[in-house]
Order: sequence, then structure tokens, then C-alpha cells
Amino acid sequence: MGHSVKIGSFVAMVVAVMLTLSVSACGQPKSASEANAAESKEEASGFVWTVDADCSMCHTAQAASASDAACQLYNGHADATCVSCHTDAAGLEEAHAEVGSDSSAASAKLDKTEVAADACLACHESDYTPAATADVTALTDKNGTMVNPHDLPVNTQHEDIVCGDCHDMHSTSTVEEAAYSTCLSCHHMEIFECNTCH
Repeated sequence: MGHSVKIGSFVAMVVAVMLTLSVSACGQPKSASEANAAESKEEASGFVWTVDADCSMCHTAQAASASDAACQLYNGHADATCVSCHTDAAGLEEAHAEVGSDSSAASAKLDKTEVAADACLACHESDYTPAATADVTALTDKNGTMVNPHDLPVNTQHEDIVCGDCHDMHSTSTVEEAAYSTCLSCHHMEIFECNTCH
């Protein structure tokens, strides 16, 4: 009987130690990084986009382009804010609705937002004329055919081209490089004449 009492006492002691450890582990304070991560997650899930939101919290690369001399945004747009160009408040609010709950879905929606031509033309209307770009030679194909970037032939493919395709404010590509790349997305043979490829 003394032997079974000793085993029973040992088992009781082990259970007591395990309970003490589990209670103390649950009650231990979180590390600073764990606390910050939990707080950030909580803040992200409650994020609501407004025109006054700090876009740089998430869009760090785009925000950095404002101070990068190699980017188009830096050159000539120093006074612009994000909403100076990204004017579709309803679309941006919808695109940010899932931020925090499903970041992959939010990213996909955010990638589809674009700057409307009206936002660009509010400041650059006189620049967006065939006369203003008549001497531009950047869009010259391998046969020597030169195309005025603001006087493209009218067709359904060209209707889909928006200002930001060539004037990518957050990219280090020059406007000439971006414009030529935009043309090559369809004119992959580097021939700008129609009906010569297909």
C-alpha cells in the first residue's frame, strides 16, 4: 500500500507541475515583436480607406518614387499627392475593402485600379495633342515608320491605351522606353504598319 501511495503522490505532483507550467505559460507577456505583430494585424483588419489615408503605409515602393530622381513622378509632380492622380475615390474604397482580411484578393483589386485620363488632362491637356508631340521620334519601328504617340490610328486596340501605359509615374523607365514597350505588346515584330503581320 505504501508503494501505491508514493506512485499516487508522484502522479499528483506531476499533474500539479504541468498545470502550473501551462497556466504560467498562458499568462506570460508576449514579446514586443509578437505584440506588435498582433497589433498590426488588428489594425490592418480594421483599415478603412479614405482620401486622407497614409498610402505609404502599404505602397512603400510607390511612395519612394516621389523622391527618386529616376522616376517620372519626381520630375514635374513634386506637389502632387496620391489622390491628385488616383481620383476614383469610390473605386479605391472598394479596392481597399478587403485589406487585412485577404491581402491577396486586395492586391489583385488594387492592381486593377488606374488613373483616369481626365486626371492627367486636368494639368496636361495642352501636352496631349498631336501638335505637341509631332517631332517625337521615340516610336520608330525597325522599318523606319515613325508614329506620333498622341496621334495613333483609330482602332479598338488603341482605345485601350491609357496615359499611364506610357507615363508610368512610379517606374524608372523613361517615357520613351515605356511607350515603345507599350507598342511592342501588340506590335511584337517591331513593325507599326497595320496588316503586315497577321
